[in-house]
Amino acid sequence: MSPFSTRLEAIRKQLVQLNLNEGSNPPPAPDGGSDEALLSTIEALAKTALDRSHRAAQERRLFEHGPVVVFRWRNSEGWPVEYVSPNVVELTGHALDDFRTGKLPYSNIIAKDDLGRVGSEVATFSQKGVPWFEHAPYRIVHADGRELWVTDYTVVVRDESGTITHYYGYIFDITSRHELLLRQAEALKQLGAPVLSVWKGVLALPLVGHLDAQRANRILEVLLGAVTEKRARVAILDLTGVDVVDRDTAGHLIKLVQAVALLGADCVLSGISPTVAHLFIEQAVDLKGVRAFSTLEDALAYGTRRTANGR
Repeated sequence: MSPFSTRLEAIRKQLVQLNLNEGSNPPPAPDGGSDEALLSTIEALAKTALDRSHRAAQERRLFEHGPVVVFRWRNSEGWPVEYVSPNVVELTGHALDDFRTGKLPYSNIIAKDDLGRVGSEVATFSQKGVPWFEHAPYRIVHADGRELWVTDYTVVVRDESGTITHYYGYIFDITSRHELLLRQAEALKQLGAPVLSVWKGVLALPLVGHLDAQRANRILEVLLGAVTEKRARVAILDLTGVDVVDRDTAGHLIKLVQAVALLGADCVLSGISPTVAHLFIEQAVDLKGVRAFSTLEDALAYGTRRTANGR
């Protein structure tokens, strides 16, 4: 083989390795080993590598101008940043070079209260051998001191021996969505226990949906506070909006009635439909000693009579 052919073969092998590293299957070595055949193979390999490079550049541009920030971290302490998309400046407020030069490790911008959990998730998923994983939302600290909630999808990169070398992170800001969910949760929490003062000394609490343990505890807290504050003598639990009653639900209701009684007030049930009554019977619920009315109007009439009579 001539020196020129030797150089061509060396170039071909380099391009083959480049394509293999990028995940494509290069064409086989040409039969005969002529310079012309080698050149044709090199052209095909170069075109494949160039096309892939163009696609990668297009993908990078999409990320650079989109909401998703891309990180490549080295698998070592502090997760040193080897690459980060330019839109990291918009997300974090920190200079691009602060990340790329190692001046600012990514771990430094994770909220201290979340850093341990994030590290634990990385370790746990890495040990499981998964190719990628999603972090539970966590907070990062913006350069101006604000805390932002982010979602982080992380891809695990391993070498031929299976050792983790890098992590690719795809991160985007979910602060607005997270805060909206918190506001909605708080609104539902308040809706879960709307105590109404319907008459002097008479309170009503309409229940809607399923009464689980968490909601029952919230209602108990609010109801007992309202009975004490309003010096109520009658508290009505209206079940008109409750369509499913099981043994647990009945247990929560009885607990509410008994707790109110300890404050010296009378707690009654109203809005018990035939369906709910049938469910009580099916569940063999013992409502002995619990006063119940079919409608809220009947319960209100009882409450006003009781307060008017002073008994």
